[in-house]
Amino acid sequence: MKRLKQIPVPLAVVIMVVCIVVGIAFGNHNALSEAKAAPEAILAEVSALASQRANSAKNLLVVANRNNVDQALRTQLEDTIGSLEDATKAGKIASANEGLTFATNAVNEQIQANANDQDKRLATGVMDDLSSNDKLLTRRANVYNESLEAVSKVYRTLPFGWLVGGMPEVHQ
Repeated sequence: MKRLKQIPVPLAVVIMVVCIVVGIAFGNHNALSEAKAAPEAILAEVSALASQRANSAKNLLVVANRNNVDQALRTQLEDTIGSLEDATKAGKIASANEGLTFATNAVNEQIQANANDQDKRLATGVMDDLSSNDKLLTRRANVYNESLEAVSKVYRTLPFGWLVGGMPEVHQ
């Protein structure tokens, strides 16, 4: 106790202020981390649904290769499948998913125009699967965006929010 009394008052004030600021920063970090947990879990689901769409699109690519669909369209489809598989952030997933929709529709049009009945049915089944997965992905992406609103509220209430990093990316 005697040593504490020997600390100069200005130094004690500085130490106290530093402790308060560090405590607030840690509290801010913990609050924001807790708020981000739900959106991160939902983003993992969105990513899994995007992977399912990419796998379904690979089936369409097999049918396209069998039916001599234009090489440019097949290459575009392969590229968008790769982009969707590689996407990890919400904005990248949304962009790649949109590109996949356009690419699969273009490939399917050529398949429907030139393929035999069996391949047309296969392509139609794949497109139905892609459409279903897209609807699920869109619903989960909307839930993700709504959960970001809660994170945004927490972020705006934090006194030192800028110390703990920014907001997660919105899925568009």
